[in-house]
Amino acid sequence: MKRIVITGITIFLMTSICFSLFAHADSIYEKFDFVLGVHDIESKSLYSLAEDKETWFNVSSSIPIHVYIMTSDAYHDIWLSSPYDEDDFSVNTLEKKNITDISFTWTLSDDQSYYLVIFNPNDINATVSYSYQETLWEGLGESFAGLIGGICAGTMCFIGSIFYFFISLIIAYWMLKDADKRGCNGVIWFIIGLLLGIIGLIIWFIIRPKTYKEKTEKKEVTRTCPNCGRNIPEDARTCPYCSKKFW
Repeated sequence: MKRIVITGITIFLMTSICFSLFAHADSIYEKFDFVLGVHDIESKSLYSLAEDKETWFNVSSSIPIHVYIMTSDAYHDIWLSSPYDEDDFSVNTLEKKNITDISFTWTLSDDQSYYLVIFNPNDINATVSYSYQETLWEGLGESFAGLIGGICAGTMCFIGSIFYFFISLIIAYWMLKDADKRGCNGVIWFIIGLLLGIIGLIIWFIIRPKTYKEKTEKKEVTRTCPNCGRNIPEDARTCPYCSKKFW
């Protein structure tokens, strides 16, 4: 049994690490050798990037071009103004002008949506390629840390649930006994205590009867048989001992 548990935990952790690795690999984006027309733009949404994570960019072109990172609002403003004029590119988070080959890093500092925008200011077409990726091992480390944190949080939640169940069970059992002593339906109060726990106990303390219900025992009335002298029931018509009949 111990080997099965250890094997299961190992497989689970290895699967989680591989999943994190592949999921993070999806953030590596590349686009090679596309033609960017005269005074035209190429854009790519950066919504998949993680906040506060350094991202590495590389852009190369056959002729000098301009590279921008801008918010989605700024991008949509220029996108609606085609044909594009560089004077419209006024609200930029980052800009690199007149470049043919450049590598740079950028960090997403908030939860806004951003775009990578490449603009060709020339009167001839440009052949461009670009790529970007996040730091792989940093992302993997954060994913693994998040996994461990989730396991610990889930374990604590499970232990807390078990503890609360046993406390509720103890409360429900006490309410069952106390309700029976006070002449109430103990089963109903057991169910209430099991479901509501401490809240059910408070409700019971508020509405329970003040005193215990006294149990009255029915005393059997007897008389003496005149024939054998033994005690027999008062209403007996025949003595169970000597079979004497009474009329």
